[in-house]
Amino acid sequence: MILFTQCNSVQISTQDKNNKTDLVTANNNLPKNDFSTYHRFKAIFKGIEYNKCLGRTALCPIDCGSSGDFATFKILKYEKLEGDGLTRKEQLKKYTIKISDYYKNSFNDPNTKFIYKLERNDEVDIEVVFIYDTTIPVVRTIEKVISIKKSH
Repeated sequence: MILFTQCNSVQISTQDKNNKTDLVTANNNLPKNDFSTYHRFKAIFKGIEYNKCLGRTALCPIDCGSSGDFATFKILKYEKLEGDGLTRKEQLKKYTIKISDYYKNSFNDPNTKFIYKLERNDEVDIEVVFIYDTTIPVVRTIEKVISIKKSH
């Protein structure tokens, strides 16, 4: 499961086939390390489903972060996949993003508002960065959606 995280500033450098370096900038406050991946792909919106966690911790189901509305996208085609340092560059087959809390209060984010307006089978372009925080004993994945927009 992938959790949506609101953050404030990241810079990911990517390199294309001609060794030209691009700088992808988003407004996130993410840790800088050698474990990050940048994904850009076309996908089809499959819908929004409410998920209630399995209740395995004292925080469940309200405060654990695993309950809420989740939007699912089926990935059609990758346009770019870059990894820094030691990350593996595996292509996703589907992409899921959390867009509300347990009480179905949607997150105050432009991407979330856009997702609620999508209709089933709409084709979209998605850019997302995953940062793997290895500074703590259990590696935590921090995710930042750079953009979600309808394909032309």
